Amino acid sequence: MRQAVTYILAATGAAMVAAPAPAQTMLDKLLQKITKPKGSNTQAGTPTTAPPAALATISPEQGAAIDRLLATPLQERGVAAARAGAQPLIHRLIATGACARMSDAWNALNRDALVPYTYHEPFSGELVPMGNLQYHDKTHCLDVVRIADWSMPAANALRFRAYYIAADSNEAKGQTFEVQQQDGRWMLRTIGQSLS
Repeated sequence: MRQAVTYILAATGAAMVAAPAPAQTMLDKLLQKITKPKGSNTQAGTPTTAPPAALATISPEQGAAIDRLLATPLQERGVAAARAGAQPLIHRLIATGACARMSDAWNALNRDALVPYTYHEPFSGELVPMGNLQYHDKTHCLDVVRIADWSMPAANALRFRAYYIAADSNEAKGQTFEVQQQDGRWMLRTIGQSLS
């Protein structure tokens, strides 16, 4: 008899664990929502904090400013023709430079690179204009104020420099890029260091 009671109690306890009362389940869900850290995800029941985005979001005005700067007339016909052919890639490079919070942002351009490379921390200060800015709110992109120093180091290569300024702190950086045409397609050759 004692053994039968033990089995019945064990079975009842297992059933209670396997199927929690609806009120307890609701309370657990409510507590989980309340205690979940802001900006975190839950994977397999374990809360994880979402990593910061590699890029800030460019404003329509900032994107339009890049387009206007890329429409500025150039003296040399060869440079102007190369810029026109490479313009979509150049726009992406300059916009990424303006909005990158960390060097990982450059990985999105690997499909357009002559030699793909995986960028990672701690090189943000050297490869990302806002990387070493001390006073800029990095949730906002930098303004592109000038694209200059256009040159063609080879018949199929184009080099230029973008100049960035933080609207909130007036900190400034510049960065040089080089693109190269290969098999009729313009591709990223180099991303220069971000310098003051």
